[in-house]
This record gives sequence, structure tokens and C-alpha cells, in this order.
Amino acid sequence: MLTICHNELGGNKATGVDKVTKEEYGSNLEANIDDLLVKLKFFKYKPQCIL
Repeated sequence: MLTICHNELGGNKATGVDKVTKEEYGSNLEANIDDLLVKLKFFKYKPQCIL
């Protein structure tokens, strides 16, 4: 589902707070999603905040 959502997202959107573009994230999409899922499962995901 995350891969489908990534593919449906428009490419002209602003970068996130981490300054990673859709193209950069997608260049290694499967590994990035796998890493995200592991972090979520083990409660290690820490969203970045902008102040």
C-alpha cells in the first residue's frame, strides 16, 4: 500500500522537513519502505519537527 501511495503522489510537491524529495526517496523505494516499517513496528520512528 505504501508503494502504491508513493507512486500516486504528484512529483511536484514540496520536500518534507528532512529535505528529501519524492525522487530521492523513490530511488531506493523498497529499502526505504522496509526501513520505515521496521522502525514503526519497534516504535523507533521519530518524526522530525520544525520549529
